Amino acid sequence: MKRLIFFSVMCLACLRCSRETGESGTYTLYKEYLIDSYVSVDHMSISPVRGATFAINCSGPVYSITSDDAANVAKFKELAAKKNDNFKQEATVDACYSPGDYECFAEDFTEIHISSDISWDDKHSAGDSLNDLCYFMAYSYASALNGELSYGALSWIKKRVNELTAADLELLSVKSVWLGFFDSELSISKPQIITVSLTKENGQILTASYKIAGK
Repeated sequence: MKRLIFFSVMCLACLRCSRETGESGTYTLYKEYLIDSYVSVDHMSISPVRGATFAINCSGPVYSITSDDAANVAKFKELAAKKNDNFKQEATVDACYSPGDYECFAEDFTEIHISSDISWDDKHSAGDSLNDLCYFMAYSYASALNGELSYGALSWIKKRVNELTAADLELLSVKSVWLGFFDSELSISKPQIITVSLTKENGQILTASYKIAGK
């Protein structure tokens, strides 16, 4: 079952919605589990978002509390226990939230590597790491599960890739992982192939490339 399957929007026994709409378009929602589903990534791709920003798109088998399959839900609960997701409290979520929206990676990432097939400058030849020139951006569930609730039960991470710690790569939202070359827009606009590799905690390496036609 792939991540791209649309989840049914339903009210479950594990979710008790108080629907108290806040001033900023949010409402409070009781959640037995903060995270609704886990994606075991077996495929990734890269796509441009805007300007010098690119999205990392991941897909794979989904294990969800909203599933009608008992075995699937059992796997979800196994992953929830592994992630120490014993939330059992109210969270402030965005008004557009529906049960099933909070997706997390089943296996955390341990390493990211970015490169290009052309030289960017005298310190970055073709094939060299661009981790020091690229920003990694994502939403994380970590602070909420650690008892530090933030807007929408998510916290924002934005760091250069070479400055990321292991903790930064834990409990990330599947739907919001981006790379930004904000300090190198001239270089990223040239014709080239950008390659991104993600290493999962189980040692599996996923790789994807994107061909930039240039301006």
